[in-house]
Amino acid sequence: MRKRLLISVIVISVLTVLLPVSAYAYDGSDVICNIDSFIIGVKSQGAMYVETALGDFTADALKEAGNADIGIVNGGDLLHVLAAGPVTYDTVYDVFTENKPVAVATVTAEDVWEMLEHGVENVVIGEDEKTDTEASAFEGFPQLSGIQTQYDTTAPKGSRVMYLMIGGEPYNRHDRVHTFRLC
Repeated sequence: MRKRLLISVIVISVLTVLLPVSAYAYDGSDVICNIDSFIIGVKSQGAMYVETALGDFTADALKEAGNADIGIVNGGDLLHVLAAGPVTYDTVYDVFTENKPVAVATVTAEDVWEMLEHGVENVVIGEDEKTDTEASAFEGFPQLSGIQTQYDTTAPKGSRVMYLMIGGEPYNRHDRVHTFRLC
């Protein structure tokens, strides 16, 4: 019940603070940066069960664009790699599976902890002591920016996150006092 309530609150918060599209009008061919090598890590390359370079890159970009403390991208939303060379708005747009709006919400440390627990609950280690990629694949696996965390796949679901640091400061799983801007 708490998870459904949390998700409902976040959805309502996100819907009420959608970044206005007109504030981010752009020419799709405008170069926003240049990269020296491929940035890989789409959903077929592990983004649905492990942190990837592309996941980090896109979460960092969202965090920056939303002037947020935390950036989170669902691993299952990453479809295309970024090739070396100039990166345009259209290139970045093509990385994602769908055209979803960028949104910002205020969340507590407890909310972040719960999101992380939900994101890693499907990760399974096989008998070979490696991630079972088929069993672990989850579209909502979090690609993160602004967060340091570690999880234990041997722990029961709901108790896998071992610690949470945001902006270099530690927070516990029941902290409802400290709030953060999430994009």
